[in-house]
Amino acid sequence: IAGIVLSCCHQSSLGTLMVIAPSKMHPLYSSLLGPLFFLTSAFAVGLTMIIFESMIAGRSFGRKPEMHILTPISKIIPYLLGIYIAVKLGDMFCRGTYVYLFEGSAPVIMFWIEFGLLTVVPFFMFMSSDIRRSSRGLFIAAAMYVVGILLNRCTVFFIAYEPQYAAKAYIPAIGEFALSIGLVATIVFVYRVVVTILPVLPAPEREAEHS
Repeated sequence: IAGIVLSCCHQSSLGTLMVIAPSKMHPLYSSLLGPLFFLTSAFAVGLTMIIFESMIAGRSFGRKPEMHILTPISKIIPYLLGIYIAVKLGDMFCRGTYVYLFEGSAPVIMFWIEFGLLTVVPFFMFMSSDIRRSSRGLFIAAAMYVVGILLNRCTVFFIAYEPQYAAKAYIPAIGEFALSIGLVATIVFVYRVVVTILPVLPAPEREAEHS
């Protein structure tokens, strides 16, 4: 229960941060439904991250993809992605912000990439039963949406956010990038050590010997 509450509050709180600064946000990313956008997109990315991480970990340890588990999981993703896309598009048309779609500014270009290419396209990919049964297709669809959500978060806080009196756009320092990369690398290292030492993953099934 605590894990669900904390993760949901974390995502909705991130989306709430920019609600208090509507005049500093690009219209495509300025909405009172920002917390709902972050929350619904996180529901979908949670399952896609399971697929993404499972396949990378399996390849790292020389294991075959557990398609008997990942394929049923992927059947749920189109419903969650559909909710996020419907809410996003509904808000856009209700507020009339679709007029900015061909503006040509950096936030608009990022919107087409992170939402049009890396969210809507994976939605249709996950709807295909052939892709859901293909380890390669499933990995590509999951990776696209994971990257799309990363770009969405970066766009909201770094590109779509434009302070009125700022001399230049905020760009994280090298030290901030290094810290983030270091934290991710540490988590991956600890995970690999734990999985290597402790019986976290089941032993791979041995192929039947032919007489």
